[in-house]
Amino acid sequence: MRNMISALTLSPAIDKTVYIDGFRVDEVNKAQGCCQVPGSKGVNVARILAACGVESVCFGFIGGEGGRYVADALRADGVKSEFVDVDYDIRTNIKLVDLQSGTYTDINFPGGTPSAQNLDALRAKTRVLARESALIALGGSVPPGVDERIYYELAQIANEEGARVSLDCYNAPLHHALQAKPLVIKPNLEELEMTFGQRFATLEAIVDKAQALCRDGIENVLVSLGADGAVAVCGGDVFRLYTDDLPVYNTVGAGDAFLSGFLYGWKNGMDTMTCLRHCISFSQAVVSSRADEDKTLAQLTKYVPTARVEPIYTQGGARG
Repeated sequence: MRNMISALTLSPAIDKTVYIDGFRVDEVNKAQGCCQVPGSKGVNVARILAACGVESVCFGFIGGEGGRYVADALRADGVKSEFVDVDYDIRTNIKLVDLQSGTYTDINFPGGTPSAQNLDALRAKTRVLARESALIALGGSVPPGVDERIYYELAQIANEEGARVSLDCYNAPLHHALQAKPLVIKPNLEELEMTFGQRFATLEAIVDKAQALCRDGIENVLVSLGADGAVAVCGGDVFRLYTDDLPVYNTVGAGDAFLSGFLYGWKNGMDTMTCLRHCISFSQAVVSSRADEDKTLAQLTKYVPTARVEPIYTQGGARG
């Protein structure tokens, strides 16, 4: 039986969050606090799943002093590291949180370029892990110089070895990888619009696009809408997800937590509605706490009982 979920990180990072009370452009700003955590989509997903008791592996490219910091942090969190070593240090991203205005500004760096040998080693690593994993979680930015079909390639390897795939990316990498028919994709609205070059200005337009993707073979399409919740089309059924009006202290990894909630529910055989309630609860637990605050299963599932998921349409007919 495959109990493991393996999460890919092509370009891991150290996420440094700086809290400022009233950020002013072109002036000296005094930080009210600062914290740093290992970051990137795969790292975030693996850490959250491990906190929930899911056997988790994180793999991808890693190097330098920053890479050692990330690997050590993952081990401390109970995540197994299966990285390909590269000859460059990982990136550091800056997150500016203005406590006064409630704004969150990301400054993300591109990272280094893996060699052809590094990429071959990654493909081989993916095949080995896919033989042992229930699911391979693919997501995050593609390093400069790497073919935008990389996620499609890795998803196909996972398919060949019997592992399911989740996908969290956008633009050309998403376009290509959709051909591999992943179990679940999780773009946010902006990413969905950028990928398909059109605006989805209404709920109906978002649902129509998500349903079209499902008809093309994607079983679960989760479109996050930030503070407005999310839309989910799962197996042809359509759901509207709502978030509570909670204080927002951190947005780093909120989308990754949302996806992790779904994967946790799926891994444990939960029905669709319960999986989606976990999406809401996991993301709300993250945004309402500091980035460096360790999350427990109890904290992540705190909002499951009150999470609002409204069936808009099911294959048995319309609701709501």
